[in-house]
Amino acid sequence: MTPEKNALMTDLGAGTAGGLMSVLQAVLAALPSAVVGVLAFAKLAEACVDWYQISSREGESGYFIAGVALAGGAAGLVVGAVCGWKWSGTAVNLLKGLGIAIAIVLALAGAIAGLCRWRADLPPTIAGRGLRLEVQVRLPADATSEQFQGAASSLTLRRFEGQSSYRSEDGALHIGQAEQTDGRWIVPGEAPLSGDRGKRVLEVNVGGVYKQSFLLPMPAHPGDESLAWSAWLPRGTPEKPWPDGEMSYRYRVTVISALDGE
Repeated sequence: MTPEKNALMTDLGAGTAGGLMSVLQAVLAALPSAVVGVLAFAKLAEACVDWYQISSREGESGYFIAGVALAGGAAGLVVGAVCGWKWSGTAVNLLKGLGIAIAIVLALAGAIAGLCRWRADLPPTIAGRGLRLEVQVRLPADATSEQFQGAASSLTLRRFEGQSSYRSEDGALHIGQAEQTDGRWIVPGEAPLSGDRGKRVLEVNVGGVYKQSFLLPMPAHPGDESLAWSAWLPRGTPEKPWPDGEMSYRYRVTVISALDGE
């Protein structure tokens, strides 16, 4: 065999060995990166189950977590393989590629988590505790108890995004607890606060006689100031006050105690 052929065979052997080493290092980087992907995306999925209130009925939340974790593992596998191949050669290069792959996977999981958290519709809280909306509906001055006692009444808290209704939550009017104050019937009620997205509209139906919708000027995340009763709303204007012949209301939020079981 000529010296030229010997050199060619040597080069081919070195190239083959180098290729096999690159493949091996790609695999060595891909496996740990895939494990990190599974763990990181499983944590992301668990958070999404809470944020988006995914039901555990028939294993729905479990399947969701497993699916997201597998997707994260697949992403980690691909990213690890690419980085392991690119930074192949020495052990130092392999560790560098593995570190870059893990950083990319964690950054991807973090970015998706931030986006999901931003879009989530979470119940507002004060000091980490849930809240309930309480209202008092003041009926028109000429209202009589015979008009609404014993009749079906309802209180609905509806939320809108743009012009579309996003979600509605049924509350309750306590007709049996209605009282007269300064000649006006006042009916108490309450509604759950299950999310913080959208504008809130209060829909009131007292005995099928008095029906009205009010835009609730409560912030998305009520603070301690919302624990006190608001002024009677709508206020009207100094030139044209809200008439006594129309319904009005006031509201506050209350903190749900552990005794409520919620």
